[in-house]
Amino acid sequence: MTDNTSSSSKKQQTTAIAAVIAVVLLGLCTFLLVRNYNLSKQNELLTENYDESEQLKADLEQQYYEALSELESMRGSNEELNAL
Repeated sequence: MTDNTSSSSKKQQTTAIAAVIAVVLLGLCTFLLVRNYNLSKQNELLTENYDESEQLKADLEQQYYEALSELESMRGSNEELNAL
């Protein structure tokens, strides 16, 4: 009878350990899913900010080159003033 009780006790112990491991793994999976979701949102926000800054950079470069071109045309049309 002690063998039967010992075997039953070992089965319960193994089942308890398996249950604890399953709960820990489930918690770990939940943590990783939440972390992945948050990182995805953060990545999306950073990508949007980067795209916006690249667009602003392109607009500013265009304005710069237009102003530079206008300045060069003013220099060319005022040769007498350029000499001063």
